[in-house]
Amino acid sequence: MVRSVLKPHATLFAAILRICDPALMIIVGFVAYRAYLGSFAPPDHYVLFLAVGAVLREVRLLRVLVTRDTGFSATAPDLRLDPEVVGGRDRIVLASDSGCPLCGAVASRLAARAVADGARPVLLTYEDPATWPEPIRTVFTVVSHRTAWQKIAHLAPPVLMAVAADGTVRQLGLPVDEGSAEQMLDKWMTTTNWKEPSREPDIGADTAGR
Repeated sequence: MVRSVLKPHATLFAAILRICDPALMIIVGFVAYRAYLGSFAPPDHYVLFLAVGAVLREVRLLRVLVTRDTGFSATAPDLRLDPEVVGGRDRIVLASDSGCPLCGAVASRLAARAVADGARPVLLTYEDPATWPEPIRTVFTVVSHRTAWQKIAHLAPPVLMAVAADGTVRQLGLPVDEGSAEQMLDKWMTTTNWKEPSREPDIGADTAGR
């Protein structure tokens, strides 16, 4: 499986894109001037117009960042997993790949949180459950379900979800570190009770998309 290089370098890519956006806008302005008027030496008022346009665009983006909800984006996507993934009850599901370092870090942090809270979340994977270390399999119900995995395979793991008993994904988030995963969980606690006791399926159940 090809590992994503985007998430570990997301901050760098975001900075590059933020710089490229206004620069590209100014370059296009110069190219358009050259195409219509045959010169790369536009008058001062034209250069000022391009600069003001680039600045105003950045101000608009900054305003969006300041006024938006500072919490994590917790959406209700049009996504439904097989109900057997969650064992017929509302569950917190972490979709993870054992070869992803961030996945392992997030799983370990949530495992510690689950032990403290007396909870039992689900770890969804496409791999053999035995791939995951015993400490993780002791805390999580590790479910290998290829059909469910394919539904979120376009997202870079780890993917944290609040899933209803019927398999409906109520909330979905993409943690960037262990802390952000725990903060998402805190935010979802108002609508998802992951502490609710229930009879659990066998650890490491491999439903394999049945």
